[in-house]
Amino acid sequence: MKKKEQYHLEMVEIYRVHPLPFDSKLPMPMQAHCKYFAEKAREAATADEELADDHEQMAQQLSQAKQQ
Repeated sequence: MKKKEQYHLEMVEIYRVHPLPFDSKLPMPMQAHCKYFAEKAREAATADEELADDHEQMAQQLSQAKQQ
């Protein structure tokens, strides 16, 4: 998800430098579109990291319980 975020941020920069000629006719300009998806990818990456931390804690607790 971090790579997806980076990709969309790169696209934001591309559309900033080279806007589409019909961008104003779109419901959402491409730069805003890419910013939106970059933010969603960042949120998903954060959620993934939190879930991974929870799983790591559970694994440690199980490992400690087996040792006792």
